[in-house]
Amino acid sequence: MKIENKITELPELIYNKKDPGFGVVQVPVMLSYDINQIEPTPKVMVIHETKNLSLSPFTSSLHYGQSIFEGLKVYRVNNEQVAVYRLRDHIKRFNQSAKIMCMPQIDEEVLYQACIKYIETVKSYVPQENKHSLYLRPVMFASDDAIKVKISDNYKFLILGSIVGDYFAGREDKRTKILASKKYARAFKGGTGEAKTAANYAISLPALRFANQQGYQQVIYLDAETREYIEELGGMNFFWVEDNVLCTPILSGQILHGITRKSILEIAEILNIPTDIRLIKLEELKRKTKSGDIKEIFASGTAAVMTPIDELGLLNDDESIEKLEYSEFPIMEKIREYLFATQAGNTEYSKTTLTYI
Repeated sequence: MKIENKITELPELIYNKKDPGFGVVQVPVMLSYDINQIEPTPKVMVIHETKNLSLSPFTSSLHYGQSIFEGLKVYRVNNEQVAVYRLRDHIKRFNQSAKIMCMPQIDEEVLYQACIKYIETVKSYVPQENKHSLYLRPVMFASDDAIKVKISDNYKFLILGSIVGDYFAGREDKRTKILASKKYARAFKGGTGEAKTAANYAISLPALRFANQQGYQQVIYLDAETREYIEELGGMNFFWVEDNVLCTPILSGQILHGITRKSILEIAEILNIPTDIRLIKLEELKRKTKSGDIKEIFASGTAAVMTPIDELGLLNDDESIEKLEYSEFPIMEKIREYLFATQAGNTEYSKTTLTYI
């Protein structure tokens, strides 16, 4: 496998360095290659300037949604060095998504080298600003030129980059508010809930639009079968703190295996914070919040890292909304502080989670 680098001089990248937002500052360099089911290891990858793709209108992924992606971050640790967080974990999850979506699984070492070579090329773009990062988006989609429902033979793989800051930047109301409703479902048993596939995010949009109309930024989903048990947000895992114990729902097959979720649980062990992984009903969360047994809830993901939830809205059958409010997040803040220090290369945990470049 060969990586051909066509970048001789990096194009200038001008953006608002105080507030780059999320996903809108596009790195003008990309990596691309084509593979197929028979030969999932490419002969040549190419790193080149970012350009539009030329696709047939018959390209199968446009019609049938066979598309997966990952999201991971690269941080500036000093003037000369950057580090990517949990790269191999993201690679494993990418291949798991490919398996679920009947797409070719690419050799892990090939994916690893592709990411490393891309990061080496765009290293100077990694921002210096605190808590800002270079967000990598590996993506693979079916590229058969046919409108027929079948597993595609051919695929295109890309690595894109974006300079990012706060995921929720630009809000007038800085409080994070999420809506819980039995009206919508995101994932189902035997479905694709564990995959980072475009379809899972598309199915969440009607619920997100409804929540936004009610003044909420995100939706927290219940299980599709009983509509009683909390699973996750549209793009983040869910945590609650009960009697100083950190709790999160079990990975039921409908919940994404969050890399940040995994980190939070490991950091909790380092900090001697007890944990409990179990199912919780929305009604139990409501009751224990009112009694004071549950005083903080938060969400986690690569994009938003760890986000305190200030308000949980409960949509009733008559469309009225009951509000639960949370104001202090001591457990979350303790873990988040350690996680940020880790991503900056300043903890023992950094040694096992960062790949330095």
